[in-house]
Amino acid sequence: MPAVSPLSTGLFETHVQRARTFLSEGKADLAEKDLAEAYLLKPRDVNVLSLLGVLYFKQGRLERAEEVFGKLAASSPNDAAILFNLGLINFKLNRFREAELAFTQALAYSSDKPRVHFYLAATYERHGRTREAIHQYRLARSASDHTGAFRQHGAQTTEIPRDLAADTEPPAGSNTKPIQAPLDNDFRGGDEDDEALFGASKLIQVPGADLQAKDHGPLPEAPVALRPEVLRLGSEEEDLFLAPRVPAVAPKMTLKRRDLLQIPFEGRIFFKRGALVSSEGHVTFWVKESKSTSGERLVIATGSGSLLLAAAGQGIGLLQSDQGRKLWVSPDRILACEDALQPRYVQIAAMEASVLEMDGNGYAALTWKGLPTCLRVHPDQPFEGPLSKVIAWSGSLEAEMGLSPTGDEPTLFIAGEGEVLVEGE
Repeated sequence: MPAVSPLSTGLFETHVQRARTFLSEGKADLAEKDLAEAYLLKPRDVNVLSLLGVLYFKQGRLERAEEVFGKLAASSPNDAAILFNLGLINFKLNRFREAELAFTQALAYSSDKPRVHFYLAATYERHGRTREAIHQYRLARSASDHTGAFRQHGAQTTEIPRDLAADTEPPAGSNTKPIQAPLDNDFRGGDEDDEALFGASKLIQVPGADLQAKDHGPLPEAPVALRPEVLRLGSEEEDLFLAPRVPAVAPKMTLKRRDLLQIPFEGRIFFKRGALVSSEGHVTFWVKESKSTSGERLVIATGSGSLLLAAAGQGIGLLQSDQGRKLWVSPDRILACEDALQPRYVQIAAMEASVLEMDGNGYAALTWKGLPTCLRVHPDQPFEGPLSKVIAWSGSLEAEMGLSPTGDEPTLFIAGEGEVLVEGE
C-alpha cells in the first residue's frame, strides 16, 4: 500500500480545518466542498465522516446524517457521543425504537448520564410509554445531583460551543481519538428565537424555590375549584368563541381563585417562569440556559404531580386547540401549556420579539384583564391593532409588526383567513 505523501496529508488537514471553520460560520455549501475533497483523500477518516454527519444534520438531510452516524457507531460501538448523536437524529426522524436503542447503549459509556436519561425519557414520552418516561426523568434528576446537569458530553469530551458542532481534537501526544461533539445544541432549530423549546439548547435543573411567584396574595384557606372559561378558535360559532358545550376532552386544569390555576400532570408541562406558587408530587424543573439578556421564557416541569400557578392579579382562561390548525400566542399572555401542543418560539416579520407557536390537541392557559373578543380575519378584511391587546390568533394567517401612526406602541398586522383574539376593555 503506497505511503501517504506529506503534501497530501497537509492538503487533507487544510480541507478538514476549513470545513470545520465554515460549519461554525454557518457556510454549509463551502464546508461541503472541502469535505468532498477531504473524503477523496481519506474516505474512512473518522474526522471527515463526523463532519459530514454534522453537515447533513445542519442541512436537514437527516437520512444521510443517520447513515453516517450509523456507520460510525458500527465501527466505534463504545463511543458515547456518537451513539448519543445517532439517538438524537433518530428521535427527530420519529424512529423512537432506534433512538431508544442508541440512547440505551450510550448510557453504558457516557459520563453525562443526566443528558442521556433526559432524552431517553423524551423518547419514551413521544412513544406513549409514560411510566418509563417518568422513571427516566427521575434518573436524570438523580444523576444531575452528582454530576451537574448537562455540562459535559461523553466520557472524554468537554463542553463544545454551540456554534461548533464538530470534532474535538485530542491533546497533543495523546492516544485518545477525536470524539464527536453532540448535536443537541442545534437540535430542532438554529436561531435562538426560532427553535423548539425542547432540546434547542442546553437545559439546566433549577430548584422550585427559584421559580416561585411573588405578590400573588395570601392563599384562601379553603379555595373553591372553579371551571375556567374555555375559548376555541376556528369554530363556526358566533363572534365570541366561548365553548358552548363540554369539550370532548375535559381540561384537568382548575381555578382555585380567579388568578390561581392548579394543573395536575404526568410527563411534562410548560409554564411561565415566576408563576409557580407551589408543587406537589415528584416534579423536576428545567430551564433553558440563558443565551441573551432576555433570559428564559418557559420552564419545563417533568414528572408526576400538580402545580399551582399565579397570574399576578389577572384573570385566567383556557384556549383549546383541537382544530388541526396552528395557534400563535403572545408570550406575555401564556401562563402554561400542555406538551401535546408542541410549543415553539418563532420570529414575526419586522419584530424583534418572538411569539409562541403551537400545533396539536390540548389546552393553553392564558391571562387577560378584560373579557376577550374574537375577531374574524378575511383576505379583504385584515386585522390591525395594538400589540398589547392581542392575545392569540389562529388560521392561515401571516403576521408582522409595525408602528402605529401615533408611534405610541407597536401595532400588529395580521392578514389571511382566520381569527384573532383580542383583550376587551
